[in-house]
Amino acid sequence: MKKYTFTMLLLLGLPWAAARAQQAPSPPFRIGPLRLEEISFSKAAGQCQNGPCMTASINYLKVVSAENAQAAAKLTAALADWVLRMDHGKVAKTPQEMLEWWVNREWKIRQEVSEPADSPPWYDTSTLKIEYQSARVLSLSCLGVGYYGGAHGHEGIAYANFRPATGKPIRLTDIFKEGYAAPLNAIGERRFRELEGLSPQESLKEANFHFPNDQFQMNENFSIGADGLTFYFDADEIAWHAAGPINLFLPYADIQKLLRPDAGIP
Repeated sequence: MKKYTFTMLLLLGLPWAAARAQQAPSPPFRIGPLRLEEISFSKAAGQCQNGPCMTASINYLKVVSAENAQAAAKLTAALADWVLRMDHGKVAKTPQEMLEWWVNREWKIRQEVSEPADSPPWYDTSTLKIEYQSARVLSLSCLGVGYYGGAHGHEGIAYANFRPATGKPIRLTDIFKEGYAAPLNAIGERRFRELEGLSPQESLKEANFHFPNDQFQMNENFSIGADGLTFYFDADEIAWHAAGPINLFLPYADIQKLLRPDAGIP
């Protein structure tokens, strides 16, 4: 059965994670009125000292203050909608509630799986991080590292971008003009081939990259930065797992003509 870590579920646009609190305050991040603070939670189930075990932890970002109370509430809700989704579209009220649901579900599955006595414990660690912040953009990443049995663990990154004043997610359609997909794919493919050392004529399939109909295609897992956009391809997304993940950077100079006049970045 295919297993998904917290961040893999984010990459797929599905729910994931978060129960017993272990608050670990850190210096808050601030640009203008927006102030975020790291808080950490963890939970375990099973016999973690000498037997099968499932542990999970999350390093979350709490909105301490924003432009006004309404903006703080909207951004808090937007983060929860991104990170704290459970089954059937339900959003957990707190990271603790999410961990409780996640660990209980995965521990039940672990008990049903037959593995050698010396198998490593199952675990999942997720960390939210600010990638870029300005008055108009808040770009976040969620790094997930986990092991759910099998030959290897998993590591992946999910990106999300928001308007600090409203909490509104920023999609590709919010920053690019209509009809952007084909020219963006062409720009992305040129950069991708340069990154991977492929000639313009070389088949992606023969180079062990997997795209529909052997045609390069950008995904929507991107981060907005000061100098351009970074797209993240998971280790299993377009190549074999052993090839590892791919970060594809597109400078604004490459995509300037595709941006909407009201893109509002960076």
